Amino acid sequence: MVSDIPFTNNDPDDYRDQAGKRWTMISRSLLIIVCLVSAIIICGCVQQPEDSQVVKSTSEEEKIVFTDSQGNLIKLDHPVNRILPLSSQATELLITIGANDTIVGIPDSVMNRKDIMEKIPGVPSIGTGSSPDIEKIISLKPDVIVTYQSYKPTNFDKIIGSNVTVVILDCYKLENVSRDAAILGEISGKKEGAARYIRFNEKYATMVDSRLRNLSPAEIPRVYGEYSDYTAIVRASAGGQALAALHAENVFGDNSVPEWPIVSPEWILEMDPDIIIRSGEKSSSEVSLTETYSHLISRQGYENLKSVRHNRVYVYDKDLVSGPRTVIGLVYLAKAFYPDRFADIDPDSVRREYVQAFGFGDETQDWLYPPFSIQVSSLERRDAITNESATETVSGIP
Repeated sequence: MVSDIPFTNNDPDDYRDQAGKRWTMISRSLLIIVCLVSAIIICGCVQQPEDSQVVKSTSEEEKIVFTDSQGNLIKLDHPVNRILPLSSQATELLITIGANDTIVGIPDSVMNRKDIMEKIPGVPSIGTGSSPDIEKIISLKPDVIVTYQSYKPTNFDKIIGSNVTVVILDCYKLENVSRDAAILGEISGKKEGAARYIRFNEKYATMVDSRLRNLSPAEIPRVYGEYSDYTAIVRASAGGQALAALHAENVFGDNSVPEWPIVSPEWILEMDPDIIIRSGEKSSSEVSLTETYSHLISRQGYENLKSVRHNRVYVYDKDLVSGPRTVIGLVYLAKAFYPDRFADIDPDSVRREYVQAFGFGDETQDWLYPPFSIQVSSLERRDAITNESATETVSGIP
């Protein structure tokens, strides 16, 4: 590097002097560069918390992207603060995951739900869920509207036209309710609450499934289910999904017709199911589960059905099978269908565990009728059926 410095004359001392000056200049330059680099590094270190904060802020505002139950791709900039559910099930599920404070309006059907209203006092009604008041909805300024997939409001096109993001979730079916909760957790920012709820569902769904492995064909019951008089439960419904999870044979078949099918009294007598289940409303002031049961078994010709003769007719509260608590209904029906396999399980204790965790289902009335205390074991039923069949065979000999 020294040889590259030009000579001013031939005196070696002069060369050394100039070379020394050059080195001095280079050294000073290097020192300045080192100082500048150090300053930049130091400044960078001092600014690191602000950079982290920017990254965190960017992370908080990342878009929430998901697909709703109808396959619509939904994009939100961030968790929202104002949600308007158009069903009691969506309202209950939002409260269950801890998103009470996001609910800005509710349908009329929720106003009569004391268990819900005590948790969201003062939230206004927007009319019926089937035909809500659009002007009222707009006045409440929701960020998101949640409505059924199965039953869209009659004025759905006007709701879409209100320029509010619409998310389609049923929030009441066994096969989808955990996913619905996860989506609501993302939307509302209550992901931890949603995760707790999902863990509860998985705990008991897994328990039921593990106990029903290796069922013999003789153990699988043929079941007829209905929601109202002669309205059959289909595969895609909440009750139909519970039957599928219990490995029961739905005598209506695996049909998933879009509307509830009406069957004839003669058809039910012809099917002669092993078990009959019926949805009722425990909380109804007009008809109790007991009254619904009495009405059901007193139908003409029902005294000849196996299910009636062997006390295998059950009326369940609809909120246990069709709603956010559907996994609890699964446990109740599992014990009713397979009492020997679930002899050590108390469905009421499972319900009380849910009450402690999420605050719903603490009423003391029956959730399934007849209660388990007056139901006989499946072995006794099997013996009765066998003995009865033998008697019928003998009596049929000419």
